[in-house]
Amino acid sequence: MKGYLFDFKNDSNAIDKRSSFVGLFESLFLEQAGSVENYKRESNGKVVSNRYPYEYLDNNKPTFELISVKKIQKGAIDFIKDVQRDFVLSNVLKFDSDELYQGIEQTGMQPNKEDLNLFANFHFYDEGRDDRLAAPAGLFSYIEHPKKLKEDFLVSRWKIGFMKKMLKLPLPYQKMYEQMRKLK
Repeated sequence: MKGYLFDFKNDSNAIDKRSSFVGLFESLFLEQAGSVENYKRESNGKVVSNRYPYEYLDNNKPTFELISVKKIQKGAIDFIKDVQRDFVLSNVLKFDSDELYQGIEQTGMQPNKEDLNLFANFHFYDEGRDDRLAAPAGLFSYIEHPKKLKEDFLVSRWKIGFMKKMLKLPLPYQKMYEQMRKLK
């Protein structure tokens, strides 16, 4: 069984289909054990992970992010179980990875207002930082402080969400993002 959206190892032309919303994508696949700090070998030779305290608990209570992600993950698992139980779905219809990815891609690349309200303020922890997925300051604030716009955009882990939340206009955000990437 294969489930790759892209495979850089075996396809030199592969494209990272989630680059404009990698933080959102990763958030949807959160595990509930905490980030790995390092690995250690136990006396029996087994290698185990040494974890940081779980970021998505606040005073031992699940955060909004954790509650939301658990519901999304449960929906995905329920879908898989439904497909397995249905003969036509599991044996006749064949889903490819792009078809199954379409919903996540739609939310990541063409978010609607509900998507932004749900995910933009998600905490995203990476490399010791706690940032929001897509939480721009106001547009007028950036006009006064353009360097802050660049800084905030670069740390955003959902570039499309950041732009759409800031500009609030129906623009071709994915194309804009692709053009910005070429400026590197």
